[in-house]
Amino acid sequence: IPRLTALKPLPPAAPGEMRVVALVGDSMMAVGLSDVFLRQTATDKSLRIIKAFRSGTGLARPDVFDWMEEYPAMIASEKPDAVIVAIGANDGQGFVEDGKTLAFGSDAWVRVYQQRTKNFLNLLTQNGAHVVWVGLPPMKSGAYNDRAAEINRIAYTVVSQNPLATWWNPQPYIGDEAGGFRELET
Repeated sequence: IPRLTALKPLPPAAPGEMRVVALVGDSMMAVGLSDVFLRQTATDKSLRIIKAFRSGTGLARPDVFDWMEEYPAMIASEKPDAVIVAIGANDGQGFVEDGKTLAFGSDAWVRVYQQRTKNFLNLLTQNGAHVVWVGLPPMKSGAYNDRAAEINRIAYTVVSQNPLATWWNPQPYIGDEAGGFRELET
């Protein structure tokens, strides 16, 4: 996974059209990133923000919250041309697939999680939306940080194969010099 990732500029919005941006994801988006985006764009009349996030969710447990069903309901008839997604903080866990419990990080778990990530990304881009997928930040707990690294590896692999998507690494901006966890001053 590259430490520094460049964001590609979006194509310009059609003349007279608002840019529609969906903020999508779990608690990383709901609690942290959305506040920053909403505050920074509050006075921009050429931008419409769609809030499509829910804390306590992820891609690992569609039995609890199924993003494949819920995302279309969250955006209703909107067709965002840009999507910023931050998801995966709750996904460092085993899950049941076809009646079998898959341990986090096992080969079967990785295959299923990779397919879920790909399916979700395809849903986000199906109408031509450009996606910025924000990687998980450094975590305080070493064990949880290792799980986040695995989720980031999978997301990066999937996102880098989609021409409408860019994976963005937040670690150089919020982590320490080595990309590890750093307490942020408030």
